[in-house]
Amino acid sequence: MVINLGLDSDFGGLEAMYTALSDEYLLLRRHRKFGMFIMCCILVIACLPTVTNGGNYVVQYLDKFSTGPALMFVVMMEAIAASWVYGINNIVYDIQLHLGFQPNYFFRFTWKILCPVIVTLLIIFSLISPDELKYRNYLYPSWSIIFGWCFNMTLILPIPIIIIYVFIRYSDSEKSLKERIYSLFVPTITKQRLKRQLEKRSTFVVS
Repeated sequence: MVINLGLDSDFGGLEAMYTALSDEYLLLRRHRKFGMFIMCCILVIACLPTVTNGGNYVVQYLDKFSTGPALMFVVMMEAIAASWVYGINNIVYDIQLHLGFQPNYFFRFTWKILCPVIVTLLIIFSLISPDELKYRNYLYPSWSIIFGWCFNMTLILPIPIIIIYVFIRYSDSEKSLKERIYSLFVPTITKQRLKRQLEKRSTFVVS
């Protein structure tokens, strides 16, 4: 039962990572089985230290720094980008266009208000918690705590780096700074364009 539970919990994360990579690199989409096999081998090798004699200490360390404020910050940015930048009304329209019905106001409130607020509170509580990391009678050294926070920063830094890159690469230099920043937070696809794309796909599937 424990083995099946562990395998089942890996499917979602593995599919999410591979889908994101295959969207960027079409070669992985064409050779899905081989690519998935290579990814599984890499993950197995990366997880081998957790099954050694000191594996429990590694698991505690990863549990502290791999699921901490950095991951919650990424989740908060996703919630803000989807509900506020792209717009909750656009999300509702997309769902109606795909499924034929609109989500009720409970889901809209949850996506737009409740999720960002709760995740923000979780980030605050995790930051004010003591940095001391201890497992059984072993106190982790200070350098490991510093390394853990540096690891957290590697998860956060891609967000501002991509924002700066897009601002420099794609913004119109003839516009003012305010207009250039505003253009980064405007959806590039309109409702009419999305509807036309879906109609083309539906026509292709039917034909």
